Amino acid sequence: MAFIKNYLMIAFIAISTLVSAQNKDSKVQTVQSASRKQAKPAVIDKDSLQVLYSLDKIDSLKTTTYYKIDTLIERFQYYNPILQPNNPMASQGNIGQASYPLLYNTASPNGFDFGRHSLDPFLFSPANLIYYVPKRPYTVLNYVSGKGKEQLFRVIHSQSLRKGLYLSVDYNLTNSVGIYDKEGTNEYSLGISLNFTRPDIRYQGKINFTNNYLKIQENGGLADLSIFSENKEPNRTLIQTNLTDARNYIHQTGAYIHHTFYMGKLKAARPGTSFWDMVINTFNAGTLGHIFQYDIRTDKYIDTTRVSKLYPTLKVDQPLPTDSIQYSRVNNTFYWTNQRDSSLQVLTLKFGVNYELVNVGILKKGYIFNQTTPFGQFSMNAGKNIEAFGKFSLTTGGYNDKDYHYLGGIRTHFGQRPRRQIIFEAEMYRNETEPGYFYHYFNSNRYTWNNSLTKIKTSGLKAKAEIFGLLVSANFCNLSDFVYLDTASIAKQSDQTANILQISADYSLHLGKFTFRNVFNWQNIAGTNYIRLPQTILNSTLSYREDLFRKAISVETGVDMLYTSSYKGNAYNPALGMYRLQDNITVGDYPYMDVFANLKVKRTRIFVKYQHVNAGMMKYKYYFVPGYPQNDAAFKFGFSWIFFD
Repeated sequence: MAFIKNYLMIAFIAISTLVSAQNKDSKVQTVQSASRKQAKPAVIDKDSLQVLYSLDKIDSLKTTTYYKIDTLIERFQYYNPILQPNNPMASQGNIGQASYPLLYNTASPNGFDFGRHSLDPFLFSPANLIYYVPKRPYTVLNYVSGKGKEQLFRVIHSQSLRKGLYLSVDYNLTNSVGIYDKEGTNEYSLGISLNFTRPDIRYQGKINFTNNYLKIQENGGLADLSIFSENKEPNRTLIQTNLTDARNYIHQTGAYIHHTFYMGKLKAARPGTSFWDMVINTFNAGTLGHIFQYDIRTDKYIDTTRVSKLYPTLKVDQPLPTDSIQYSRVNNTFYWTNQRDSSLQVLTLKFGVNYELVNVGILKKGYIFNQTTPFGQFSMNAGKNIEAFGKFSLTTGGYNDKDYHYLGGIRTHFGQRPRRQIIFEAEMYRNETEPGYFYHYFNSNRYTWNNSLTKIKTSGLKAKAEIFGLLVSANFCNLSDFVYLDTASIAKQSDQTANILQISADYSLHLGKFTFRNVFNWQNIAGTNYIRLPQTILNSTLSYREDLFRKAISVETGVDMLYTSSYKGNAYNPALGMYRLQDNITVGDYPYMDVFANLKVKRTRIFVKYQHVNAGMMKYKYYFVPGYPQNDAAFKFGFSWIFFD
């Protein structure tokens, strides 16, 4: 119990220090005038502490949308990117390892896609890099510590270099030895961004640089799962694993530039409160935009094991396997749009063309693709509350020749106050896309294939609504010619047609100081046995919130639960970094429960939780991936500290 005392002592010292520091900061500092006749308080404007951020959503017609940074304590305990309530994923136990979504993702990639995404949650990319807009220099320190030498450290700093120009640096480190043998992870990601806007919004630009390096030990799972399921060895580090000296490495680097120039007269747009205002705003010279993106990724798998039940046995004269893949992409996108700012317009248009140069190298064999994709988008507003929208794209040449995407839909909303709104959106879509290149061609020391594949065909309907705080969504998808890895880890294309229906609901019930929040997902997959996912996923939180010491400290305590119905969970192949089908082991039908306490002291948030508190109270069958048990009960501690200046 010594480590419990250490955690409590650290939390007590941190809270005491912070309360003392904040009390000192709250004292009014005085500044005397030159005559020293009267002291005037130097009060810091609260607005100067406000920090906004944005993402660069290049496929959206909307102008840049700014959001306030999240400083709430609700859900602060969810620090693991693959254990989020609204995006549940199959975890292998140790943070930083591979994972896959428990909800089937019906979205289709636009452009070249290699097809391996099991470690994407731990990578910085232009799509998820955040652009901050602080009024004062802004720094955030995040730290998490847990059993198995689990440590997460993240520092974010942003400041204004000059009027309209902001610099942001984001560094993330994940390091964990793990509970089981040979499952350590050591990963870092760095993102540097510049965000510039002229005061007249004539010219805007975003630039970023990302660098990721991931090192993952691969143990191949437990050699004998019965040792865990019967709890024969409580010391988990002594349980034998399938691999003893295998590692995956990923190094991904990228650069990104997106800049726009408005060609019309610099006059204020009409507020858009009337239909005539929306008509006037529609007619303008428009904005020219250019996007440049370059990224290069190298994957390596090193394994000195010659004989393993996971893989085909290597011949004696074969070299020890060191598999390598490298692929790079250069994207140039040029577009025009008549959307200048966030003012409403009757008709908004966007047309452009994307040129993509792809270079793929697998075991020193190189392949080059050139492809061009014209695209277009539109949005029509019949008023402030009703919008029709659509988009299309068609690729010519290269690996993705004749890929196409199109969709159309409507949006409507009534009301402005949170939890007092009715919002509805529906769309239909149709895509034909080339499978990921990995499924077409792969060559390594253990696996080789060269498949002739047809395009994956996806069509369906989506709808989502928010009704007085209740979030509901439905998605029906017809999917044919999809790809997968069979039980022998060989890439295959299905001759079956899958019909996928997904329904989700998210609602928080507030009863005084108690909150009961449920995120419910249900999916039914018919017509195929090659897609195996849980039918039901439920994430529930029961919490109690209290403000103490004249609201100097906010405390939230509660219980989290994650439950999935039973299913044949996919098995992991370390040599491929991918998941395959398996027929022998059923996973799921088990609740994972955590007890947590979140605290907020001014600009500092702290959490302490006892994760998987029910471990050992039920059967030892807690795993999402066969051979990779989830961790036993363990304490976790973390904090987020915001500084200004």
